[in-house]
Amino acid sequence: MGFEPVATDEEPFTCSLDDNGFVIEGLYINRPDEWYVGLFGHIGTESVINDLGLTEIYVEGSKLVGGLVGWNRGTIIHYR
Repeated sequence: MGFEPVATDEEPFTCSLDDNGFVIEGLYINRPDEWYVGLFGHIGTESVINDLGLTEIYVEGSKLVGGLVGWNRGTIIHYR
């Protein structure tokens, strides 16, 4: 199964995160029967993620799947 996404549809990520260019390497998520799959499962409307990167990742899910975010309603700036 690998990494469990940071937030869910029921409890979306609602904060701001500035990672100053940090890159996460080797993220592995294998949840083929789940929705809202990514480093963050669901980002709420008031959230901002800035200057974060991902490299050499594997992410699998059912619906609403992405490397950084499964479902984004917030703001993403300078994604690498």
